[in-house]
Amino acid sequence: MKKLKETDISTHILECLDGLRIGVFWRNNNVGVFDSKKMCYRKPPAFSRKGIADILGCLKGVFVSIEVKSAIEYKWAMAFYKRVGDPYTYVPQSEKEKHVLNQIIFMLDIINHGGVAFFTYSVGDALNKLGVINNYQPTKQEKLL
Repeated sequence: MKKLKETDISTHILECLDGLRIGVFWRNNNVGVFDSKKMCYRKPPAFSRKGIADILGCLKGVFVSIEVKSAIEYKWAMAFYKRVGDPYTYVPQSEKEKHVLNQIIFMLDIINHGGVAFFTYSVGDALNKLGVINNYQPTKQEKLL
């Protein structure tokens, strides 16, 4: 069986959400733009955020942020999140840690302002986590996991 890439998983999630018509969701492309004249990546515009999620949306008046990972990367990100402690003061030890830490901080900012944000690795996992909005109010940690 072929391992799905994060972009494939994102596409499947968006296709499913679009078909269900339960809210509005879109892919958030947040990659650097290469300037071929200057031969470098352009500086992000003011007020851009590091770690912004792959999929953003709104479901029943709640802002939703979904960070998609492959199954292996999801396991690593969850283990990393559990050992970080306070993500606002943690000093990353690698570029990978820095990247995921920025994603965690973005998610926590969304959660702290009333939204729902989480990592996911599949359509089923995403739908399960989105179902939480309809049933009960999860804790901040539950929303992120």
